[in-house]
Amino acid sequence: MGKWRFQEAFALYVELQTSGFVSPTFSLASALKTCARIGTGYVVMCMETALLEFYTKVGDMRTAQKVFDEMSERNVVSWNSMIDGYLRSGDLAMAKGLFSSMTNKDVVSWNCMVSGYFRNGDMDKALSLFQEMPERKLSSWNAMISGYRECGDVESARELFSKIDRKDHLL
Repeated sequence: MGKWRFQEAFALYVELQTSGFVSPTFSLASALKTCARIGTGYVVMCMETALLEFYTKVGDMRTAQKVFDEMSERNVVSWNSMIDGYLRSGDLAMAKGLFSSMTNKDVVSWNCMVSGYFRNGDMDKALSLFQEMPERKLSSWNAMISGYRECGDVESARELFSKIDRKDHLL
């Protein structure tokens, strides 16, 4: 089958996906691997990441994990999607495991875990992780303040808020 026929088949595959046809994971993996062979690796990475984000957002962590495991290349976005998905589905242990395995954490990775600890009621661990952050952005401060507020610790939220230089940028 020539390259142009594959592109036609792949376009049909995408059309079926977007129209509600749900194929087994192995079919998608096969399509993505074939796509990678014809030199569209970057497109594949973007599609894999988008698919991963979709499954994490709908709470299908089993399928998300399969997609993640079979990804041609994992970037910080894919790692963060998995961490966030596990946290939203209540699996702190899996999120912690992924976070620990990450070699290139960004501020989103750290903020995600801080928020996850708050959701699980572990304010001490959230604070400890916040203090370990190599770089804190306003979003990091906001995650802490929101977490304290959601846990009912308004005094700690106020105390932390008083330490921020640029309060006008908090959400």
